[in-house]
Amino acid sequence: MLKLDGDHFSKNFAYSIWLLMAFQAGYVNVGAFVVSGNFVSHVTGTSSQIGMNIATSNWILFFEFLLVLVCFIIGAAFSGHYVGRAMLEKREPDYVRVLATKSLAFAAVLYLSHDFLFHDVTHIGILNIEFTLLSLLSFCCGVQNSTCALSTAGFLKPTHMTGLSTDLGMNLAKMYALRKKSPTKFKKEFEKNMLRIGILGSFILGGVISMIIFRTNGSWGFLFPFVSSLSFTALAIIEKIQSPFHETHIKFFKGTVITTFLATLLHGFSLV
Repeated sequence: MLKLDGDHFSKNFAYSIWLLMAFQAGYVNVGAFVVSGNFVSHVTGTSSQIGMNIATSNWILFFEFLLVLVCFIIGAAFSGHYVGRAMLEKREPDYVRVLATKSLAFAAVLYLSHDFLFHDVTHIGILNIEFTLLSLLSFCCGVQNSTCALSTAGFLKPTHMTGLSTDLGMNLAKMYALRKKSPTKFKKEFEKNMLRIGILGSFILGGVISMIIFRTNGSWGFLFPFVSSLSFTALAIIEKIQSPFHETHIKFFKGTVITTFLATLLHGFSLV
């Protein structure tokens, strides 16, 4: 699904999944900001919040943001166990378990955010709903970033654009050097940079769409990452049990997944 060497998923289809992963990450990041005022797809801001709250001796916020950071790491470690460790031991990575778990986390986000935004419920017992949402979303981003990075040999880390933008800049200079010296290598680097630009643009577009939907639909905006995660899980199941399927069935499921993405987004806009 994420790799470029599958029999049923072409290189172009794999690239489209990469773009959708980046779109989802950008969408979730803006959704988290609308709900809580904090970005969640990368740990830079979270780490800064930890530092600021140590300096101001705000220990409650310190521990809450520390939990958000730990949840990102736990998500990455969870994927590392079922994907990275499996690769290391020459076993088939368990993408289904990883993506299904992420879908369940998004289901919890959808449920909790509805109470948080529409019923003005901020606590359930000792549970702070705002930071529970941030922690769950951080876990999902850790899972997604780790899964994509492991599956693409580190090329795709869709939840933050710092490394990708750095790679883009470095390779622009490299392309210039290769332009006349090695046309073949130049072509490969050009393709990689175009893909990087596409991923960056997809992340930004996800934020644009997210802002439009969350601004008027509140917590229902989290319907998209939940349904899209289910779609990714369905693709992983297809890949795992692909042998009994005829090629036409594979094409049908691909079309179904893409249609699900579009239908979910259109539903969001229809509520605006």
